[in-house]
Amino acid sequence: MRISPATKYLLAVVFWLFVWQIASLLIDNKILLSGPIDVAVALTHNLLIPSFWATVVMSLAKIAAGFLMAMIMGLLLGTLAWRYGLISTVLMPAIQFIKSVPIVCFIVLILFWTGSSYVSLFAVFLIAFPSFYSLTKEGLASHDKKMLQMLNVFDVPAICRVLTVYWYSLLPLFIANGKSVVGLCWKAGVAAELIGLPNNSLGEYIYQAKLTLSSADLLAWTVIIVIASVLCELLFIKALQKTEPLAWRLALASRSPAHPINSISVSPAEKSLRASHIVKMFDGHEVLGDFSCQIDSGDRIALCGPSGSGKTTAMNILSGIVEPDAGLIQNNLALSAVFQDARLFEDHNAIENVMLTAGKKTTREQAKSLLSQLLPDQSLNKPVSQLSGGMRRRVEIARALAADSDVIFLDEPFTGLDQESKGCSWEFINNHLGDRALFFISHDEEDLEALEVTKRIQLNRANLS
Repeated sequence: MRISPATKYLLAVVFWLFVWQIASLLIDNKILLSGPIDVAVALTHNLLIPSFWATVVMSLAKIAAGFLMAMIMGLLLGTLAWRYGLISTVLMPAIQFIKSVPIVCFIVLILFWTGSSYVSLFAVFLIAFPSFYSLTKEGLASHDKKMLQMLNVFDVPAICRVLTVYWYSLLPLFIANGKSVVGLCWKAGVAAELIGLPNNSLGEYIYQAKLTLSSADLLAWTVIIVIASVLCELLFIKALQKTEPLAWRLALASRSPAHPINSISVSPAEKSLRASHIVKMFDGHEVLGDFSCQIDSGDRIALCGPSGSGKTTAMNILSGIVEPDAGLIQNNLALSAVFQDARLFEDHNAIENVMLTAGKKTTREQAKSLLSQLLPDQSLNKPVSQLSGGMRRRVEIARALAADSDVIFLDEPFTGLDQESKGCSWEFINNHLGDRALFFISHDEEDLEALEVTKRIQLNRANLS
């Protein structure tokens, strides 16, 4: 018979209650240790007193306020420290000081400065702030850089990038932090109240239990604090988990009606992307030398060359992902792309991935209609992490064509596709390209012919040092 985790936990609680009761009987001194039955009686008595609930709410409000202040300040200063090295350097000694000094020393100082009314609020702030600050820096530094590059190429609004890349990098760290720091905040908050003794606080009632030598009352208030701490932890984690789908909905709602470049009045003849005498070095080696090209509306250009000749580097420079070491890029074209490696939001379905970069003009039904030309309908609402490699590739092709772009970059877009899927993808691109330009990287001559490439640029590895 398989026992559920909840049942196992309940049995463990019953075991320790039994141990507690036996210990209280053996000690046989209610001042030293009251049993669980006596504590339950004291707890029931407290629950029936009207002032009890006001006391719990008052302490909870101050602890919650200190916690939220710590989270907000940690997010703000952690972001600034991640973005600006000078701010990180300036804040480092202060953060280390807060982490190292015993909380009781801060509590005494707070009592000197502000009195006892808000001592628990500031104590909780000092406990929680360093962890939120450090995790914000760590999370932002470890964000998915490739996904951010993809959103930059599609010129997705900054708020969408924050919600879908940066917040997603912080969320698991904050959830893990909540499982430990919420309990620590309750400990610090109640300890501060016990030292400062503000009126109508949990700390005041614990102190009264000490004066009356009532271990039953002391343990009853302890049970209340433990329950409140656990409930706050569960509520905080649940609230954070709810922000994930909410952030995505806000990101979709924040999409631009059209690509920003396309809102600028430019005649079709003036629309182009020009690269002049581009040079790129990596680790002292030239991977792209004196590369020039021009992309105009309607062009279908293939960038050809052996592996290692700099084709992907050239595309990354043209799309703004990589800065050249020399040369000039001039661009007034809106871009979209299929990258050599997969760049999809794994927890979201194909429709949502397409909608995020397509702009507000593209509805859910339009995105679904577009995708259904490349994928089975039953796959469209599944997280893309559950799709095969070939299906995921076709999602990226649909996303690039759905975007409000002037030129579409394709870097080996048919990798992993069987012949039937390739044929379907060729037809899809030709049908939806319109008068937009195509910049295409492929080793396959059949691909170039199917996409009706009219111009080829040859890169030769032998010419590179």
